[in-house]
Amino acid sequence: MNILIVDDHPLTASIYSSIILQDESSLQNSHTSIAHNCQDGYNAVLEFENSNSKIDFAIIDVNLPPFEKEKIMSGGDLASFITKRFAKCKICIITSHTEVLIIYDLLRKINPLGLVSKNDITTGNLCTIIHHILGGNAYRSPQIKACIDEVWNKDFMFDDYNRKILLHLAKGYRIKDLEEIVLLSGSAIQKRVVKLKKVFDAHDERELLKKVFEQGFL
Repeated sequence: MNILIVDDHPLTASIYSSIILQDESSLQNSHTSIAHNCQDGYNAVLEFENSNSKIDFAIIDVNLPPFEKEKIMSGGDLASFITKRFAKCKICIITSHTEVLIIYDLLRKINPLGLVSKNDITTGNLCTIIHHILGGNAYRSPQIKACIDEVWNKDFMFDDYNRKILLHLAKGYRIKDLEEIVLLSGSAIQKRVVKLKKVFDAHDERELLKKVFEQGFL
């Protein structure tokens, strides 16, 4: 079995590889390849493809140095690239993010079979997680599940426009600047902001963003 590990922390990637190769089950016979950024990951995929080999399983950190030339800007983009080349490859995305909106966007845009918070990984459960995913089962670690529950608790977050508005307000954009980004009129955006303030019981945009951050949505 060929396993690709992509993490920008060399020690972390090496630890993952060591745990896998010391597993007492079938994983110990695996071959692990390691990359530390999107470009190295991209090249590793091409090497497998050119050698008529395949990637069976990939562990990918979502925060990776980008490969701008090929527009692979994150681990999520790299995961999509791998899936296009090796449709049967099972993907496990690793993330240090616990912000609800970011987790939801990962699920919505990539929907990997495995989505795991780095804080939930231990030397004792990594191989168990891998076996679970190899069996074709979706795996969401405890912190990821908690984020998903938060989304369900505030179902308005399923609305793409609301998420984009919050994300860009947090980046410093003003409401009047969002029309071309969100593709809504200024009045429609304002109405949504008013609704968001009511949901979060915020009196102004500053308080809205403060509460959004406090509750882990950004």
